Amino acid sequence: MLESNAGQTVAAVIQHNKAEVDLIHPAMNMEIDLGLDSLARAEVFAALEQAYSTEFRSEKATAALTVADVINLCASVSGLKRRSRRIF
Repeated sequence: MLESNAGQTVAAVIQHNKAEVDLIHPAMNMEIDLGLDSLARAEVFAALEQAYSTEFRSEKATAALTVADVINLCASVSGLKRRSRRIF
């Protein structure tokens, strides 16, 4: 899952916003395991929206609790797997 384009993008955004994260696993909770507070989560989703030229519905972003949830959300946007832009 992390090997996919969406997975690599999500991991890069998380690491950019939480530099001290050494390991990212799809089952990790964004808040509990990775220590992303509400502001950091908002920054992660803003960066992903920019990377994929889309806007996630707030209900879906709020419901994405794990790294896998965020990857799946990114992958669910049509054409995303092929068209993510470089973000950093």
